[in-house]
Amino acid sequence: MTTDMPRLAAPLVAVLAVTGLAWGVPAAAQTVAGRVTDQTGGVLPGVSVGLVTAAGEQTAVTDASGDFRFDHVEPGAAELTYRLINFTVLRRSLVVGDRELTPASAVLTLALSADVVVKGGAHVPQRRRNRTAGGESRRHRGLEQPGCDHRRPA
Repeated sequence: MTTDMPRLAAPLVAVLAVTGLAWGVPAAAQTVAGRVTDQTGGVLPGVSVGLVTAAGEQTAVTDASGDFRFDHVEPGAAELTYRLINFTVLRRSLVVGDRELTPASAVLTLALSADVVVKGGAHVPQRRRNRTAGGESRRHRGLEQPGCDHRRPA
């Protein structure tokens, strides 16, 4: 019976060694990547993509092709959030598995209300008054023509 023990233990040790469980080595980190498009299939650059896992948070922004990528993501449950002005916020749960690449493409829809960004302040011109630098009316400084009445008719 002692000769059967090494023969049975060998496959078990091999399985544990491959999965990393024999030495307490964590599973290899994976990649989560995808492309963000609109409803017409057009790519959306500038989308903020947030990834939340048990290990923490990461943020990426889509490039000119609408692509994003998160490297070194620990396997397990994750949540992605996609944000772009004038589009609805999209949240998606996923499981990062044993595959080297976890696809996470998304389609964003236009929001029913638009966000407006205002930069700087608006210039509101002041009403100009007919006054001199001393604050007195020009009419009272004798600038009116002789015989001219500046009052409004009644």
